[in-house]
Amino acid sequence: MPGQRYIRLFTEPPKRNCNWEKVEKDVEDALRQNVQKVQQTMGARDGQGKRESIYLGDVEASLTPRNIRDGAHLSFLETPVGIAALVLKKYPLVGNRAFVDAPWQKCRDFLLRGVEVTMEDDRNFGEDDDGCEVLYGRAGFLYALLFLRNFVCQKDGGGDGGKLDEDIKSCRELLSDATLQKVVHSIIRRGRNGAKTYRFEFGTAKSPPLIWAWHTKRYLGGAHGAAGILQMLLSCPFSIISSYMPEIVQTIDWLVCVQDRVGNWSTRAPDLNQSTSGENDLVQWCHGAPAMLILLSTILRMSVTPGVTTGMTEKQQERFVVSLQRGCAHVYMRGLLRKGVGLCHGVAGSVYALLAASGILDEASHTSSNDAPDSTTPKPPQERFAPYFTQAAHLAHQATFAGSLTGKGEMKTPDHPWSLYEGMAGMCCAWQEILYRLKHRDRSFLCSGMPGYDDLGRLVH
Repeated sequence: MPGQRYIRLFTEPPKRNCNWEKVEKDVEDALRQNVQKVQQTMGARDGQGKRESIYLGDVEASLTPRNIRDGAHLSFLETPVGIAALVLKKYPLVGNRAFVDAPWQKCRDFLLRGVEVTMEDDRNFGEDDDGCEVLYGRAGFLYALLFLRNFVCQKDGGGDGGKLDEDIKSCRELLSDATLQKVVHSIIRRGRNGAKTYRFEFGTAKSPPLIWAWHTKRYLGGAHGAAGILQMLLSCPFSIISSYMPEIVQTIDWLVCVQDRVGNWSTRAPDLNQSTSGENDLVQWCHGAPAMLILLSTILRMSVTPGVTTGMTEKQQERFVVSLQRGCAHVYMRGLLRKGVGLCHGVAGSVYALLAASGILDEASHTSSNDAPDSTTPKPPQERFAPYFTQAAHLAHQATFAGSLTGKGEMKTPDHPWSLYEGMAGMCCAWQEILYRLKHRDRSFLCSGMPGYDDLGRLVH
């Protein structure tokens, strides 16, 4: 139908061994061909102007502290912060003296200044509720610190008291619990401010304890809204967020309550006095159900994680599972997006959302506490590849036809067709994830997650 934002699925989902073999072959071929194309275009200008970001893959960043505008422009994906984090991640493995003496220190100082700017903003704008989203703001900065913490805090400089030991120690201080706590509290504080304003504007109707604005608009999705911000908070070590869990869980519960009748979410927070029964046509990671599926999967996984007490009630858990199931059905049917195959507003984002849900819904429906798994006995396809993983794999397989769909005018060419979040690089990541799970039976521990977003959870909890 003209005007639809999605393409109808045009093949049946795989059921038999021969179907799965074709899916695996087609995805592997598409991955091999397109990875080469992505590599060939690295560093090439596309006529859209320069943006120093991981989002688009332009890494010629200016890493001077004075270039930090404010705490609302500190994210991993869309600012030089991401480049600095990648440099610091690599440093302990590099012996180049010039690299040690210049870029490493510059990157460390850049991130340290980012923490300082965040604190200065809070002192100067105490009642603000803006600047916390993932794509540009504080939640994106929090991701950068968590990403780097996973690697640097595992490194040992050798214990000889040399420069490497000193550098890693200074980086650990940057990534300490105390630093993370400062950034987390800044985000929570602004979420509380936003909730007060929201209630003031719309009266005393049911409202969340946390809500944020971006350019004065209260978005709900992954890029600019509540789903993305909450995702980053839940990615922190539990000891840092434990005191905020009641507010976080209640906010997620509110998000479940504003899900529309077809299983999607509005782009922005609704008028508290209006019905939420209408339909919303954006089904993308940036706006719509995909980021909500990742968020719900994360909180449900945490609820069964040893040592983690989410405070979720049994009824809340049931509501979250039903909401997740409804959202999955919608993302599967409308996830083959006309905007392309990227992570932000393309097919790859839909695939990662279904993969996240698969880790919860498929495991819950196929695991029995009374039956030990038999890893030596081959299982038929319908057991090896459970429903939600099948949906993710089917959608990923549909994306292998992106070239022909674009040629027929059914799918658009993004402004940055080979980039991570807008183009083919993101789809290559999703294809690799599908292939890895197809080749390994115990899929429950293999989720690497969407790059730059939910690929931290199993490392930090």
